[in-house]
Amino acid sequence: MAATNNKAKTNKVKTPYIKASIDRLTDGNTSLKAYASATIGSSFVITGIKVCNGKNGLFAQMPTRSYTDKNGKVQYPETFYPITAQARENLNKAVVNAYENEISQAQDDGEDFEEIADEDEGLSPSM
Repeated sequence: MAATNNKAKTNKVKTPYIKASIDRLTDGNTSLKAYASATIGSSFVITGIKVCNGKNGLFAQMPTRSYTDKNGKVQYPETFYPITAQARENLNKAVVNAYENEISQAQDDGEDFEEIADEDEGLSPSM
């Protein structure tokens, strides 16, 4: 009988390439700083990602849809979400980097840019 290989197999999943872009900036006086989109593996696009400033700094909030549960409480489940912590980290990093690059580029160009007031927060941004 052949000897079996007892080495544990590792289930490493490659995270696809993520490219993020800023669709629009919002009023800088709130924690919501911008709306972004991300292209994943040249195959899928996620729109409606929010760039927010929280107590631990900037982060990407995935798109959500609201509903009222049976207890009358409004819930906001994510309509798109990464399965692994590594995928979430990679997506967050790509979105935050895109936001920081957008702000940096505007400052480098000497633009006196005006952020757009966030009047239609519930709508998805156009690309």
